[in-house]
Amino acid sequence: MEQWLDKQTPRWNRQLAVIDGFEAPGGIEICLAQSGSPRADYTANRIWLRYLDYEEDRRSLAHEYLHLAFKHSPRALDEAFIEATARQILEGDV
Repeated sequence: MEQWLDKQTPRWNRQLAVIDGFEAPGGIEICLAQSGSPRADYTANRIWLRYLDYEEDRRSLAHEYLHLAFKHSPRALDEAFIEATARQILEGDV
């Protein structure tokens, strides 16, 4: 998943650069969670996922990436914005 994310982020970052509050996060570590929902750890720049090879996890990964990318903005707490933007960057429509 880290390799997949590394391939996606240049395109995503170009698309997201026009949105106020966006900051490209660097050095993201993806970790396997034993339980719970996918989540982002703002202080450690980590994303925790339950599974690492399903299409649903790519959407979760994009979603959590956006939480990190907007962590210094109120948008990071706007789940509707994060989810809609995650779908858009996966489709290439930002």
